[in-house]
Amino acid sequence: MKNLIVVLLAFSCLLSCSSPQPPRQKVVDEGGLGKFPSIVTEDAAFKGYTIYRPADIQQAITEKPLPLVIFGNGGCMNTSVYFERFLSEIASFGYVVLAVGPYHSTIEEAQADEETSEWTDYHLLTDAMDLMEKAVKDERSVFYKAVDMNKVAVMGQSCGGLQALAVSGDARVKTTICLNSGVIIPTEEQAQRHLNLVIDKSALKNLHAPIIYLVGGKNDIAYENALDDFRRIDHVFAVIATDESGHMGTYAEEFGGTYGQIALRWLEWQLHGEEWAESVFIGEECICAYPGWDAQFKNIEKLTLP
Repeated sequence: MKNLIVVLLAFSCLLSCSSPQPPRQKVVDEGGLGKFPSIVTEDAAFKGYTIYRPADIQQAITEKPLPLVIFGNGGCMNTSVYFERFLSEIASFGYVVLAVGPYHSTIEEAQADEETSEWTDYHLLTDAMDLMEKAVKDERSVFYKAVDMNKVAVMGQSCGGLQALAVSGDARVKTTICLNSGVIIPTEEQAQRHLNLVIDKSALKNLHAPIIYLVGGKNDIAYENALDDFRRIDHVFAVIATDESGHMGTYAEEFGGTYGQIALRWLEWQLHGEEWAESVFIGEECICAYPGWDAQFKNIEKLTLP
């Protein structure tokens, strides 16, 4: 009898242990305002990342593969949960977003996870591109032939914006969105503490594609840094748009608030060449379509679009 019980327990374990747990997922803001309701989820092939994507990938790619957005978090934190409303909204318009940090169901779960506060390195953004390049060729992946690796954007907020700038020289990057961020000149102490994170102004020379800065006005700690970056950039098309929302913008508002709308229009213009999206940046509509916002652009003669 004892041997029979052992056999039954082993068989039971074999059945349960051999079946992988389905990836966790959730819906934010009812899936967003786009045509393709989005989900927040995880994938074993993208360990250490949170994925924001259309729930029905096959429906979303009926016309063409989806662009890819790589996201670095504020504080270079190891979670994107504080930006999930903003990122979910973008995904609902037919984008796949890979954000640094593992999936968290709630902010409380993220705060309880000791790894959340760990500093992350900018190489995680290029690693994410590498992982997606493999996934689009893997017939077992939900992303098989679903993502267009010729339409890649890097984006990040605050310290994550520095991470995005650090990898913008990668040939795969077609545009950069720098949120509440700009390159700082570190103190000696900062340089010693974050040698793997701090970049200097020379990194701006590595830009080879259009870039936009979205900054929260003079109350944004990154305001002067972003303005200084913008003044220095002389070889690619650049935009700086500002409001008075401060350093944390509108990311926590429904659908990511105004930051979500403006970032989405930039992506639609830069990665899809949508004319309706460009007018807010260089056309007659102007950024004034969004109350409280102002914008400048430069080097338009260097602008190229898909």
